[in-house]
Amino acid sequence: MNCARTDLSAKLVTLDQVADAALTGPAQARYTAYRDALIADGQDGEQVVQTLWLFLWNLSEGRSVNGVH
Repeated sequence: MNCARTDLSAKLVTLDQVADAALTGPAQARYTAYRDALIADGQDGEQVVQTLWLFLWNLSEGRSVNGVH
C-alpha cells in the first residue's frame, strides 16, 4: 500500500470516528453512503477528505447538505 493511500485511510478513520460521535443513526448512514460514493467515484484523496469534513459539519449542525453533493 502506498503512502498516499495509507494517509487517506488514517484520515477516513478520524472522520468516521467523528461521524460516529456526532451524528444520529440516519445521518451516519447518509455520511457513510456519501463517503463510499466519493471513494468509488475515484475522487482525489485530499478532495474526498475536504468534502467529507464539510458534509459531516453540515450534517452535525442540522444544515441542509443539498448543495454539497
